[in-house]
Amino acid sequence: MDEENALAVIFTNTKRHKRTIDLLTVAECFYFLRNIYGTQEAVAEKTDLSREMVREFLRIRNLPEYVKKLIRSRKVDSIDTAYRLANIKDEQTLRIVIDKLLSLRTHDFRDVISTAKENAELSIDAAREAVLKSKPQNLHVFVLDFDEEDYRKLVGIAKNRNNSPAELVKRIVEDWLSKDRVGS
Repeated sequence: MDEENALAVIFTNTKRHKRTIDLLTVAECFYFLRNIYGTQEAVAEKTDLSREMVREFLRIRNLPEYVKKLIRSRKVDSIDTAYRLANIKDEQTLRIVIDKLLSLRTHDFRDVISTAKENAELSIDAAREAVLKSKPQNLHVFVLDFDEEDYRKLVGIAKNRNNSPAELVKRIVEDWLSKDRVGS
């Protein structure tokens, strides 16, 4: 791998709606570039992507091998889902969430949580708690509940802007906060 090829893989697989390769291959390219440029911020700047997206891709490299196999085979093919899985520290909880994820028609993490409502093994509160517990210490997480229609609109807007729903909400909040500071 060289810098040009790594950049090409990242550009063609993050700027389009349809990726041609698995998330781990893209993550390896981000890792390669971080070693060249020194920081996630430098990679984000060079690739014209958010630091959050770079962080998400780098984080999935730390998943257990059995989860990586699912990503390589594209049974898990959403960076948002893979990143959330990477944040689950408890092995038993991770296996339960993976089982739920694979049993659904869609592999959206939100669907896993809503399915968990119906299953005694992992209640919605337990799923929420697992997600919140698994976050890095210096990351602040808010759990927001949207009705299905608003959630689908948010996902659609995020896809149109080549962002994850989480990144879109973060940008909206940052914009709102910056306007609020100006008005103060």
